[in-house]
Amino acid sequence: MPERTVFDGLVSELSSSERRELLQRIAAAAKVSQEPLFNAEALPSPSSPAVSRLSELGLVKRLVLFFRRLFSGKSLEELLEADELKEIAHRVDIRAPGLVDYRRGILLEGFLEELKRLRDAARFFYGVLDRSVERDKGAFFAFLGTIELPETNARLLSETDPFAFAESHPEVPEDEIRSALLGAYDEVILSIPEDRRRAMYYDLRSLLFLKRLSGFLFERLVAAWRPGASPSGGPAASFAEARGLLAELGDILYSLASPPSLELMEALFVFAERDELGRPRGDVETLVSADLAKAEEALARIRTFNAKVPLGEILRLAAEDPEVSPRALAGGEDWLLVYKAFWKERIDARVDEFREERRYRALAEEIASFVGDAGLRTFAFISREERPGVPPVRLELALSFLDGFYRGPFVSSLNRPLKIVLVDGEFYRKENRLEFTDAYDEILRLAESISALDARLGPDGDLGSSWTQAQFEVAPIAIKHRKLQTVQRNVDEEAERIVKSAGAALLELVRVIRGILKGEAGGRYDSLANLSYLDGRANKEFQKALSAAKDRCEKAHNLLAQLSGLDLGQTE
Repeated sequence: MPERTVFDGLVSELSSSERRELLQRIAAAAKVSQEPLFNAEALPSPSSPAVSRLSELGLVKRLVLFFRRLFSGKSLEELLEADELKEIAHRVDIRAPGLVDYRRGILLEGFLEELKRLRDAARFFYGVLDRSVERDKGAFFAFLGTIELPETNARLLSETDPFAFAESHPEVPEDEIRSALLGAYDEVILSIPEDRRRAMYYDLRSLLFLKRLSGFLFERLVAAWRPGASPSGGPAASFAEARGLLAELGDILYSLASPPSLELMEALFVFAERDELGRPRGDVETLVSADLAKAEEALARIRTFNAKVPLGEILRLAAEDPEVSPRALAGGEDWLLVYKAFWKERIDARVDEFREERRYRALAEEIASFVGDAGLRTFAFISREERPGVPPVRLELALSFLDGFYRGPFVSSLNRPLKIVLVDGEFYRKENRLEFTDAYDEILRLAESISALDARLGPDGDLGSSWTQAQFEVAPIAIKHRKLQTVQRNVDEEAERIVKSAGAALLELVRVIRGILKGEAGGRYDSLANLSYLDGRANKEFQKALSAAKDRCEKAHNLLAQLSGLDLGQTE
């Protein structure tokens, strides 16, 4: 069966009503301020061209400019720009002393300290984004949609479900279901209200610039401060060395003027803490509320930096251009493309799951008919679904089939003719006897091998106990995942070993028996010297039973290959 996606895991863990109640309780326990992070209105407007500014000056100032131009050799534009930069530097010194030394063209230690505080605040979001959006962007967008687009999400879940569609439209052929679901998907996407589209856009724009800020090259900018470079002997950075990164930082902060919404923050932290959703609800609420409180603290530090550091004016000083200003960068516009791509991929995966389920059911019916009265029994611990304290076994149906094959057809009809060959058969080729013996013994050990795996998966078995220990161990999520994956890999490898060994044995039995019945002298698989009189007077019935055993082994091999999806070789 297809692996469950992160999105489906979250949706199954939290129903829409549970998710709504959880978020309401979290919102009541932790607040995210909607105060702007960057006050764009307080940013001085870019200066008007020098010619326009000249016309605003009185006669005395123009006369002074004339003489300054005469003695300095500079243009009016250069002189006006220099005057304005001095005014900007004066304003910066009054508003935020200790940040810059315009005369020397350096950034001082006070700016460095504020920059480090901003860096530390941004780092908090780096880890959160790495555990959420960066892990699976499409799934996160879809999960955010369960909060911002609840009606759209509900319709997509129900109207693109192939199982529900096939049940309500039994007349639609299987190969047309996908097209019908994509048609329903298109209708739902087109019906998203404009205000909800804007909400998603603003959320994901905030997310993009939080990511840009958290990934900003703070360390490279901090490295521009040289020890002892300021007049007081403290560290300082030259405008020339810092201006490029300062301009980039200014663009990011200006573009991050609007704070992330509470809905976005809730989605971000629930998604980031998704591995903890199996814990009691109160624990999850406490965990996410604590995350939100840390996020609010980090956002407050960003606001503080923007309030304390007149970055827009400092950028003009560093660039020696009074017309420079932070830019509003593009971002967030592609959210719908990512959202749509996720749902299209999910529809394809669900259709594949639907087809696989139908194939699985058809195979189960064929298997039930093949094994007969022995039937397919339920194991104590072998199951393809994960159960408390027990890892899932992907090849459960293949193992169940082998168990039923052994208890049914093999014991009731195949064992007798095969045992006669083993005990009384006179092989022309000794290697054929060894191959037949090994294959026969492998089939005889099937029930024992499967029972041993079932016991190992139980609470007293090495695999079951290791799984339980890893699940309940108090350790970082990454370490728990690695340990669970190790156990799962061991389970899969053991199940594959049993299936591959059985498949190889069945294949060898088919080839040896075919050689016994139709082999050519000197061929790879030869006949028996006493084939014509084995089992005495019942020789004809024996040969028919042996031929039927060959056919049943071949059928079992083919069914096992289909069930397991493993390459078990070809009988022809």
